[in-house]
Amino acid sequence: MQSHFGKMNLKTVFCITLALLLGAGTALAQQVNLTAGGTSLTLPDGSSVPMWGYSCDATQPAGSTATCAKLNPTATGWSPVIITVPTGTGLTIQLTNSLTFAGNNIPTSLTIVGQLGGGLGGSATAVPSPQHISQPSSWPATNSGPQFNPPPQLPRVQSFSTEVVVGTPASLTWTAPRPGTYLLESGTHPSIQGPMGLYGIVVVTAAPTADASTPPNEAPGTAYPGVTYNADLALLLSEIDPAQNRAVNTAVNTPGFKEAAIYAMNLKAGPVVSLNLYNPGSGYGAAPTVSIAAPPCVINTTTCVQATAMADVDPASGQVTGLTLTNGGNGYSSDPAVTITGNAKAQASLALGNAMDACSDGAAACYPPVVNYSPLYYLVNGQAFDKTNGQNSLFTVSAPAGVNPVSGNVLVRLVNAGLRMHVPSIVG
Repeated sequence: MQSHFGKMNLKTVFCITLALLLGAGTALAQQVNLTAGGTSLTLPDGSSVPMWGYSCDATQPAGSTATCAKLNPTATGWSPVIITVPTGTGLTIQLTNSLTFAGNNIPTSLTIVGQLGGGLGGSATAVPSPQHISQPSSWPATNSGPQFNPPPQLPRVQSFSTEVVVGTPASLTWTAPRPGTYLLESGTHPSIQGPMGLYGIVVVTAAPTADASTPPNEAPGTAYPGVTYNADLALLLSEIDPAQNRAVNTAVNTPGFKEAAIYAMNLKAGPVVSLNLYNPGSGYGAAPTVSIAAPPCVINTTTCVQATAMADVDPASGQVTGLTLTNGGNGYSSDPAVTITGNAKAQASLALGNAMDACSDGAAACYPPVVNYSPLYYLVNGQAFDKTNGQNSLFTVSAPAGVNPVSGNVLVRLVNAGLRMHVPSIVG
Protein backbone atom coordinates (compact mmCIF):
# COMPACT_ATOMS: atom_id res chain seq x y z
CA MET A 1 0.00 0.00 0.00
CA GLN A 2 1.56 3.30 -0.97
CA SER A 3 0.90 6.93 -1.82
CA HIS A 4 1.63 8.77 -5.05
CA PHE A 5 1.47 12.49 -5.61
CA GLY A 6 0.61 14.58 -8.67
CA LYS A 7 0.24 18.35 -9.29
CA MET A 8 -1.88 20.32 -11.77
CA ASN A 9 -2.52 23.97 -12.53
CA LEU A 10 -6.29 24.00 -13.20
CA LYS A 11 -9.29 26.27 -12.83
CA THR A 12 -11.49 23.40 -11.70
CA VAL A 13 -11.57 20.59 -9.24
CA PHE A 14 -8.86 18.19 -8.14
CA CYS A 15 -5.99 18.10 -5.72
CA ILE A 16 -3.14 16.37 -3.85
CA THR A 17 -0.54 17.40 -1.25
CA LEU A 18 1.28 17.81 1.95
CA ALA A 19 2.85 20.50 4.00
CA LEU A 20 5.81 22.59 5.00
CA LEU A 21 7.46 23.62 8.20
CA LEU A 22 6.04 26.96 9.32
CA GLY A 23 7.87 27.80 12.50
CA ALA A 24 9.56 26.53 15.58
CA GLY A 25 6.86 27.65 17.99
CA THR A 26 4.18 25.25 16.76
CA ALA A 27 5.83 21.92 17.59
CA LEU A 28 3.32 20.88 20.26
CA ALA A 29 1.37 17.75 19.34
CA GLN A 30 -2.16 18.34 18.09
CA GLN A 31 -4.65 15.63 19.04
CA VAL A 32 -7.56 13.86 17.40
CA ASN A 33 -9.72 11.17 18.98
CA LEU A 34 -10.37 8.08 16.87
CA THR A 35 -12.28 4.83 17.42
CA ALA A 36 -11.79 1.50 15.64
CA GLY A 37 -14.91 -0.65 15.50
CA GLY A 38 -17.14 -2.93 13.52
CA THR A 39 -19.63 -1.60 10.98
CA SER A 40 -20.97 -2.46 7.53
CA LEU A 41 -21.22 -1.06 4.02
CA THR A 42 -24.12 -1.33 1.58
CA LEU A 43 -22.77 -1.73 -1.95
CA PRO A 44 -24.38 -0.42 -5.15
CA ASP A 45 -25.84 -3.86 -5.96
CA GLY A 46 -27.74 -3.81 -2.65
CA SER A 47 -25.56 -6.36 -0.85
CA SER A 48 -24.17 -5.60 2.58
CA VAL A 49 -20.64 -6.49 3.61
CA PRO A 50 -19.19 -6.44 7.16
CA MET A 51 -16.42 -3.88 7.63
CA TRP A 52 -14.12 -2.59 10.34
CA GLY A 53 -13.37 1.09 10.28
CA TYR A 54 -12.13 4.22 11.99
CA SER A 55 -14.55 6.90 13.10
CA CYS A 56 -13.84 10.39 14.38
CA ASP A 57 -15.13 10.72 17.94
CA ALA A 58 -17.96 13.19 18.47
CA THR A 59 -15.86 14.94 21.11
CA GLN A 60 -12.48 16.25 19.94
CA PRO A 61 -9.88 18.10 22.05
CA ALA A 62 -10.63 21.80 22.43
CA GLY A 63 -8.11 24.06 20.73
CA SER A 64 -6.51 21.32 18.63
CA THR A 65 -5.54 22.48 15.14
CA ALA A 66 -5.63 18.90 13.84
CA THR A 67 -8.92 17.85 12.26
CA CYS A 68 -10.63 14.51 11.65
CA ALA A 69 -13.45 13.87 9.17
CA LYS A 70 -15.08 11.23 6.99
CA LEU A 71 -13.63 10.96 3.50
CA ASN A 72 -17.17 10.21 2.34
CA PRO A 73 -19.21 12.86 4.16
CA THR A 74 -22.56 11.37 3.06
CA ALA A 75 -21.80 7.84 4.31
CA THR A 76 -24.19 6.45 6.91
CA GLY A 77 -22.09 3.32 7.49
CA TRP A 78 -18.43 2.65 6.92
CA SER A 79 -16.15 5.37 5.52
CA PRO A 80 -12.39 5.96 5.61
CA VAL A 81 -11.26 9.00 7.58
CA ILE A 82 -8.95 11.90 6.74
CA ILE A 83 -6.83 13.53 9.45
CA THR A 84 -5.20 16.88 8.70
CA VAL A 85 -2.44 18.35 10.86
CA PRO A 86 -0.51 21.61 10.33
CA THR A 87 3.09 21.33 9.21
CA GLY A 88 5.60 21.68 12.03
CA THR A 89 3.31 20.34 14.74
CA GLY A 90 3.23 16.90 16.30
CA LEU A 91 0.25 14.59 15.96
CA THR A 92 -1.32 12.56 18.75
CA ILE A 93 -4.12 10.13 17.97
CA GLN A 94 -6.04 8.82 20.96
CA LEU A 95 -7.28 5.47 19.72
CA THR A 96 -10.18 3.63 21.33
CA ASN A 97 -10.47 -0.03 20.36
CA SER A 98 -14.08 -1.20 20.04
CA LEU A 99 -13.30 -4.32 18.01
CA THR A 100 -15.18 -6.77 20.21
CA PHE A 101 -17.37 -9.53 18.80
CA ALA A 102 -19.23 -12.24 20.74
CA GLY A 103 -16.77 -11.97 23.60
CA ASN A 104 -13.72 -12.01 21.34
CA ASN A 105 -11.57 -8.90 21.78
CA ILE A 106 -9.43 -8.05 18.76
CA PRO A 107 -6.21 -6.04 19.31
CA THR A 108 -5.25 -3.31 16.86
CA SER A 109 -2.64 -0.61 16.31
CA LEU A 110 -1.91 2.37 14.05
CA THR A 111 0.76 3.08 11.47
CA ILE A 112 1.21 6.08 9.20
CA VAL A 113 3.09 4.61 6.27
CA GLY A 114 6.21 6.73 5.72
CA GLN A 115 6.20 8.29 9.20
CA LEU A 116 7.97 7.08 12.34
CA GLY A 117 5.78 7.15 15.44
CA GLY A 118 2.91 5.43 17.17
CA GLY A 119 5.35 2.90 18.59
CA LEU A 120 6.57 1.73 15.18
CA GLY A 121 10.01 0.18 15.50
CA GLY A 122 9.99 0.08 19.27
CA SER A 123 6.95 -1.73 20.64
CA ALA A 124 5.98 -4.51 18.27
CA THR A 125 3.96 -7.43 19.62
CA ALA A 126 4.93 -10.98 18.67
CA VAL A 127 3.30 -14.37 19.26
CA PRO A 128 4.86 -17.85 19.24
CA SER A 129 5.01 -19.52 15.86
CA PRO A 130 2.40 -22.27 15.43
CA GLN A 131 3.55 -25.86 15.81
CA HIS A 132 4.96 -27.37 12.63
CA ILE A 133 4.37 -31.12 12.85
CA SER A 134 6.85 -33.69 11.58
CA GLN A 135 6.28 -34.96 8.05
CA PRO A 136 7.10 -38.65 7.48
CA SER A 137 7.37 -40.15 4.01
CA SER A 138 4.01 -40.80 2.35
CA TRP A 139 4.55 -43.47 -0.32
CA PRO A 140 2.11 -46.43 -0.10
CA ALA A 141 4.63 -49.01 1.08
CA THR A 142 6.39 -49.70 4.32
CA ASN A 143 6.56 -46.30 5.99
CA SER A 144 10.18 -46.52 7.01
CA GLY A 145 11.58 -43.50 5.16
CA PRO A 146 13.24 -40.54 6.87
CA GLN A 147 11.03 -38.09 8.73
CA PHE A 148 11.31 -34.34 8.24
CA ASN A 149 11.47 -32.49 11.53
CA PRO A 150 10.98 -28.73 11.05
CA PRO A 151 13.53 -26.60 12.91
CA PRO A 152 12.32 -24.28 15.69
CA GLN A 153 10.46 -21.27 14.29
CA LEU A 154 10.96 -17.67 15.40
CA PRO A 155 8.02 -15.72 16.88
CA ARG A 156 5.65 -14.05 14.42
CA VAL A 157 4.83 -10.34 14.50
CA GLN A 158 1.21 -9.62 15.36
CA SER A 159 1.39 -5.83 15.70
CA PHE A 160 4.13 -3.67 14.18
CA SER A 161 3.45 -0.73 16.52
CA THR A 162 1.92 -0.09 19.94
CA GLU A 163 -0.93 -2.55 20.39
CA VAL A 164 -4.21 -1.12 21.68
CA VAL A 165 -6.53 -3.53 23.45
CA VAL A 166 -10.29 -3.31 23.84
CA GLY A 167 -11.35 -1.13 26.76
CA THR A 168 -8.05 0.74 27.20
CA PRO A 169 -7.65 3.80 24.93
CA ALA A 170 -4.07 4.70 24.08
CA SER A 171 -2.42 7.94 22.97
CA LEU A 172 -0.13 7.41 19.98
CA THR A 173 2.24 10.23 19.00
CA TRP A 174 4.15 11.19 15.86
CA THR A 175 6.67 13.97 16.55
CA ALA A 176 6.81 16.65 13.83
CA PRO A 177 5.66 14.41 10.97
CA ARG A 178 7.07 15.27 7.57
CA PRO A 179 4.84 17.25 5.19
CA GLY A 180 2.93 15.04 2.82
CA THR A 181 -0.04 12.79 2.19
CA TYR A 182 0.16 9.42 3.91
CA LEU A 183 -1.75 6.18 4.31
CA LEU A 184 -3.12 5.57 7.80
CA GLU A 185 -3.75 1.88 8.45
CA SER A 186 -3.75 -0.79 11.11
CA GLY A 187 -0.37 -2.22 12.01
CA THR A 188 -1.94 -5.40 13.41
CA HIS A 189 -2.34 -8.31 10.98
CA PRO A 190 -2.42 -5.77 8.11
CA SER A 191 -3.48 -8.37 5.54
CA ILE A 192 -6.65 -8.90 7.60
CA GLN A 193 -7.40 -5.57 9.28
CA GLY A 194 -6.49 -3.51 6.20
CA PRO A 195 -8.96 -5.19 3.80
CA MET A 196 -11.58 -5.10 6.56
CA GLY A 197 -11.46 -1.29 6.27
CA LEU A 198 -9.09 0.01 8.94
CA TYR A 199 -7.46 2.72 6.84
CA GLY A 200 -7.61 6.41 6.02
CA ILE A 201 -5.45 9.38 5.03
CA VAL A 202 -3.18 11.65 7.06
CA VAL A 203 -2.32 15.03 5.50
CA VAL A 204 0.49 17.16 6.94
CA THR A 205 0.23 20.59 5.33
CA ALA A 206 0.24 24.36 5.63
CA ALA A 207 -3.29 24.82 4.31
CA PRO A 208 -4.40 27.84 2.25
CA THR A 209 -6.37 30.55 4.07
CA ALA A 210 -8.75 33.39 3.20
CA ASP A 211 -10.05 36.38 5.13
CA ALA A 212 -13.67 37.51 5.50
CA SER A 213 -13.52 40.32 2.93
CA THR A 214 -15.55 40.30 -0.30
CA PRO A 215 -14.04 38.91 -2.39
CA PRO A 216 -11.81 37.16 0.13
CA ASN A 217 -8.08 37.73 0.10
CA GLU A 218 -6.45 34.35 -0.34
CA ALA A 219 -3.10 33.15 1.00
CA PRO A 220 -1.92 30.01 -0.80
CA GLY A 221 -1.02 26.92 1.16
CA THR A 222 2.45 25.38 1.05
CA ALA A 223 2.91 21.73 0.18
CA TYR A 224 6.71 21.78 0.11
CA PRO A 225 9.22 24.63 0.16
CA GLY A 226 8.53 26.60 -3.01
CA VAL A 227 5.40 24.57 -3.90
CA THR A 228 2.13 26.39 -3.22
CA TYR A 229 -1.51 25.52 -3.86
CA ASN A 230 -4.92 27.13 -3.58
CA ALA A 231 -7.15 24.07 -3.08
CA ASP A 232 -6.76 20.32 -2.74
CA LEU A 233 -8.63 17.04 -3.13
CA ALA A 234 -7.82 13.77 -1.36
CA LEU A 235 -8.65 10.54 -3.22
CA LEU A 236 -8.24 7.20 -1.46
CA LEU A 237 -8.28 4.10 -3.67
CA SER A 238 -9.20 0.73 -2.16
CA GLU A 239 -11.11 -2.49 -2.78
CA ILE A 240 -13.30 -5.05 -1.03
CA ASP A 241 -13.33 -8.85 -1.20
CA PRO A 242 -16.79 -9.59 0.27
CA ALA A 243 -16.03 -13.30 0.70
CA GLN A 244 -12.93 -12.61 2.81
CA ASN A 245 -14.68 -9.96 4.89
CA ARG A 246 -17.57 -12.33 5.62
CA ALA A 247 -15.15 -15.13 6.52
CA VAL A 248 -13.33 -12.83 8.95
CA ASN A 249 -16.63 -11.67 10.43
CA THR A 250 -17.77 -15.28 10.92
CA ALA A 251 -14.48 -16.21 12.56
CA VAL A 252 -14.37 -13.38 15.10
CA ASN A 253 -18.02 -13.99 16.04
CA THR A 254 -17.33 -17.67 16.82
CA PRO A 255 -16.76 -18.64 20.48
CA GLY A 256 -13.28 -20.08 20.78
CA PHE A 257 -11.75 -17.83 18.11
CA LYS A 258 -8.00 -17.32 18.60
CA GLU A 259 -6.24 -14.25 17.22
CA ALA A 260 -2.88 -15.99 16.84
CA ALA A 261 -4.15 -19.28 15.39
CA ILE A 262 -3.49 -19.98 11.74
CA TYR A 263 -5.55 -21.68 9.07
CA ALA A 264 -3.54 -24.90 9.05
CA MET A 265 -5.81 -27.57 7.53
CA ASN A 266 -3.81 -30.35 9.21
CA LEU A 267 -5.17 -33.86 9.38
CA LYS A 268 -6.91 -34.19 12.71
CA ALA A 269 -4.89 -36.58 14.81
CA GLY A 270 -6.56 -39.95 15.45
CA PRO A 271 -6.03 -43.65 16.21
CA VAL A 272 -4.73 -46.58 14.19
CA VAL A 273 -7.77 -48.55 13.00
CA SER A 274 -6.31 -51.48 11.07
CA LEU A 275 -3.13 -53.43 10.35
CA ASN A 276 -2.38 -54.94 6.96
CA LEU A 277 -0.14 -58.04 7.00
CA TYR A 278 1.42 -58.16 3.54
CA ASN A 279 4.30 -60.59 4.27
CA PRO A 280 3.63 -63.45 6.74
CA GLY A 281 7.31 -64.32 7.05
CA SER A 282 8.56 -67.80 7.98
CA GLY A 283 10.28 -69.80 10.68
CA TYR A 284 8.06 -68.69 13.53
CA GLY A 285 7.59 -71.20 16.35
CA ALA A 286 5.90 -68.67 18.63
CA ALA A 287 4.13 -65.33 18.30
CA PRO A 288 6.59 -62.52 17.52
CA THR A 289 6.56 -59.09 19.11
CA VAL A 290 4.66 -56.38 17.21
CA SER A 291 5.73 -52.75 17.73
CA ILE A 292 3.87 -49.71 16.36
CA ALA A 293 5.79 -46.43 16.32
CA ALA A 294 4.61 -43.82 18.79
CA PRO A 295 2.91 -40.63 17.53
CA PRO A 296 4.48 -37.19 18.07
CA CYS A 297 3.14 -35.45 21.16
CA VAL A 298 1.23 -33.18 21.38
CA ILE A 299 -0.44 -32.29 18.05
CA ASN A 300 -3.04 -29.51 18.17
CA THR A 301 -4.02 -30.32 21.76
CA THR A 302 -4.58 -34.05 20.98
CA THR A 303 -2.97 -36.21 23.66
CA CYS A 304 -0.81 -38.93 22.11
CA VAL A 305 -1.12 -42.63 23.00
CA GLN A 306 1.03 -45.31 21.38
CA ALA A 307 -0.89 -48.08 19.60
CA THR A 308 -0.27 -51.75 20.44
CA ALA A 309 -0.91 -55.06 18.67
CA MET A 310 -0.22 -58.78 18.91
CA ALA A 311 0.44 -61.46 16.26
CA ASP A 312 -1.14 -64.85 15.63
CA VAL A 313 1.10 -67.67 14.32
CA ASP A 314 0.41 -71.03 12.65
CA PRO A 315 3.06 -73.36 14.15
CA ALA A 316 2.60 -75.85 11.31
CA SER A 317 3.61 -73.35 8.61
CA GLY A 318 5.75 -71.15 10.82
CA GLN A 319 4.02 -68.05 9.47
CA VAL A 320 2.17 -65.10 10.97
CA THR A 321 -1.52 -65.55 10.11
CA GLY A 322 -2.92 -62.30 11.45
CA LEU A 323 -2.49 -59.23 13.62
CA THR A 324 -4.82 -58.10 16.38
CA LEU A 325 -4.93 -54.39 17.24
CA THR A 326 -5.18 -54.32 21.02
CA ASN A 327 -5.07 -50.51 21.36
CA GLY A 328 -5.47 -48.08 18.47
CA GLY A 329 -3.75 -45.33 20.41
CA ASN A 330 -4.33 -41.66 19.59
CA GLY A 331 -2.53 -38.65 18.13
CA TYR A 332 -1.50 -40.14 14.78
CA SER A 333 -1.65 -37.86 11.74
CA SER A 334 0.12 -40.28 9.38
CA ASP A 335 0.54 -44.05 9.14
CA PRO A 336 3.10 -45.18 11.72
CA ALA A 337 5.78 -47.76 11.05
CA VAL A 338 4.98 -51.34 12.15
CA THR A 339 7.84 -53.63 13.17
CA ILE A 340 7.46 -57.42 13.61
CA THR A 341 10.39 -59.37 15.03
CA GLY A 342 11.66 -61.81 12.46
CA ASN A 343 10.91 -61.37 8.78
CA ALA A 344 7.14 -60.71 8.66
CA LYS A 345 5.96 -57.32 7.40
CA ALA A 346 2.82 -55.24 8.05
CA GLN A 347 1.48 -51.75 7.56
CA ALA A 348 -0.80 -49.66 9.78
CA SER A 349 -3.74 -47.62 8.52
CA LEU A 350 -5.54 -44.62 9.96
CA ALA A 351 -9.16 -43.61 9.47
CA LEU A 352 -8.69 -39.84 9.34
CA GLY A 353 -10.74 -39.43 6.17
CA ASN A 354 -11.78 -35.80 5.78
CA ALA A 355 -11.29 -35.06 9.45
CA MET A 356 -9.27 -31.84 9.40
CA ASP A 357 -8.19 -29.29 11.97
CA ALA A 358 -8.84 -26.05 10.08
CA CYS A 359 -7.10 -23.98 12.76
CA SER A 360 -3.95 -24.50 14.76
CA ASP A 361 -3.76 -24.76 18.56
CA GLY A 362 -7.20 -26.36 18.74
CA ALA A 363 -8.90 -23.02 18.01
CA ALA A 364 -12.59 -23.19 17.13
CA ALA A 365 -12.07 -20.42 14.56
CA CYS A 366 -9.25 -18.40 13.04
CA TYR A 367 -8.68 -15.89 10.25
CA PRO A 368 -9.11 -17.21 6.69
CA PRO A 369 -6.10 -17.57 4.36
CA VAL A 370 -5.61 -14.24 2.60
CA VAL A 371 -3.81 -15.91 -0.31
CA ASN A 372 -7.31 -16.31 -1.77
CA TYR A 373 -7.97 -12.54 -1.66
CA SER A 374 -10.15 -11.68 -4.68
CA PRO A 375 -11.60 -8.14 -4.56
CA LEU A 376 -14.84 -7.58 -6.46
CA TYR A 377 -15.54 -3.93 -5.58
CA TYR A 378 -13.18 -1.01 -6.21
CA LEU A 379 -13.69 2.17 -4.22
CA VAL A 380 -12.75 5.83 -4.29
CA ASN A 381 -13.06 7.47 -0.87
CA GLY A 382 -15.04 4.45 0.31
CA GLN A 383 -17.59 4.73 -2.50
CA ALA A 384 -18.00 2.06 -5.19
CA PHE A 385 -19.19 3.28 -8.59
CA ASP A 386 -22.98 3.19 -8.90
CA LYS A 387 -24.16 3.40 -12.51
CA THR A 388 -27.61 4.45 -11.29
CA ASN A 389 -26.24 7.37 -9.27
CA GLY A 390 -23.24 9.01 -10.90
CA GLN A 391 -23.40 11.92 -8.44
CA ASN A 392 -21.91 9.61 -5.80
CA SER A 393 -18.68 9.55 -7.79
CA LEU A 394 -18.25 13.34 -7.87
CA PHE A 395 -15.72 14.67 -5.38
CA THR A 396 -15.44 18.28 -4.24
CA VAL A 397 -12.16 20.10 -3.73
CA SER A 398 -11.30 21.60 -0.38
CA ALA A 399 -10.71 25.37 -0.44
CA PRO A 400 -10.83 28.11 2.20
CA ALA A 401 -14.34 29.14 3.26
CA GLY A 402 -15.85 31.75 0.96
CA VAL A 403 -13.56 30.96 -1.98
CA ASN A 404 -15.77 30.19 -4.98
CA PRO A 405 -14.98 29.47 -7.74
CA VAL A 406 -11.71 27.68 -7.15
CA SER A 407 -8.76 28.89 -9.20
CA GLY A 408 -5.00 28.64 -9.16
CA ASN A 409 -3.06 25.54 -8.22
CA VAL A 410 -5.19 22.53 -7.29
CA LEU A 411 -3.42 19.54 -5.79
CA VAL A 412 -4.78 15.99 -5.96
CA ARG A 413 -3.71 13.67 -3.18
CA LEU A 414 -3.75 10.04 -4.34
CA VAL A 415 -3.36 7.23 -1.81
CA ASN A 416 -3.69 3.49 -2.44
CA ALA A 417 -5.09 1.60 0.55
CA GLY A 418 -5.72 -1.59 -1.42
CA LEU A 419 -3.68 -4.73 -1.85
CA ARG A 420 -3.89 -4.38 -5.63
CA MET A 421 -2.07 -1.88 -7.83
CA HIS A 422 -4.23 1.07 -8.92
CA VAL A 423 -3.18 3.30 -11.81
CA PRO A 424 -5.30 6.48 -11.71
CA SER A 425 -5.53 8.92 -14.58
CA ILE A 426 -6.79 12.49 -14.58
CA VAL A 427 -8.19 13.40 -17.98
CA GLY A 428 -8.81 16.97 -19.00
